[in-house]
Amino acid sequence: MIGPGHDLLRRVLQRGVDSGEFRPMALEYAVYSLIAPMIFLLMWQHSLAPCCPANQQIEPVGFIDSQLDLLLGGMLAAPTATAVRTGKNKTITS
Repeated sequence: MIGPGHDLLRRVLQRGVDSGEFRPMALEYAVYSLIAPMIFLLMWQHSLAPCCPANQQIEPVGFIDSQLDLLLGGMLAAPTATAVRTGKNKTITS
């Protein structure tokens, strides 16, 4: 069940790279960057959230919007050429 979803996200990212919408990236790790915020949110809602006061709760839609903004726009003020390690001792420069 995990494998097909992982493969689907990888293909979507690869299609974005191939079309020029996304910069080259280490796809095997980028998939986890997409999945990790969702797993965190599930863990939060079912473990920590019930113990936290109302003013410390995470609003799910706002959280996902913030994650998408960071994933798609990054944290840099101005885009520059970046090097991405692929995890195989190779570096991709964009």
